[in-house]
Amino acid sequence: MIRRLFFTIACAGALLAAMAPGSGARAGIQDFEVVNQGSNAIWYIYVSPNSSDSWEQDVLGEDVLMPGMKIPVYLNGYGNHCFFDIKVEDSQGYAEEYYDVDLCNVRTVYFPSSTPTTNKGGGEQITVVNNGSTAVWYIHVSPNYSESWDQDVLGEDVLMPGMQIPITLTGYNGHCFFDVKVEDSNGYALEYYDVNVCNSDYVYFP
Repeated sequence: MIRRLFFTIACAGALLAAMAPGSGARAGIQDFEVVNQGSNAIWYIYVSPNSSDSWEQDVLGEDVLMPGMKIPVYLNGYGNHCFFDIKVEDSQGYAEEYYDVDLCNVRTVYFPSSTPTTNKGGGEQITVVNNGSTAVWYIHVSPNYSESWDQDVLGEDVLMPGMQIPITLTGYNGHCFFDVKVEDSNGYALEYYDVNVCNSDYVYFP
């Protein structure tokens, strides 16, 4: 029940109104979403065609994009132009600029573009990335010689779309090959066999 309640609240929060000038509740060829996979709130999002010499108005206005959340950005009035520059800045003043993004094909921008993780417990580590549109509820990781799945590493937490979680594996004496099972809130599951955690850093779902 706790997991389902959290999932409902998180999804409701993700359905923010579009902030771009002239935006509408429709899918355009350049429409995309920004996912905050950092630990600080996002205060500013600027989007300009790559032919522009300046950033256009902040699409967030007075709102903020909290960690773990995402917001759609609708772009109107640009015809078939595909390439845009995007600037995202958080509450601490850290900013990233993405140039010549093909928004006719790219649908998601992640900020920060890569989130460093710290291995505090020793052992090998893999990171599970939720590339889907549905929250992940279960992640099981077992050594490939096991005949059963180990305990769900998420517990009562969920892994929201666009987010990632590091998993540290300890007590396996340098064993490298593991099986990973990831399941979302709709019951859709994928199993990854013989993942070499000594060489592979990420598991992408789906």
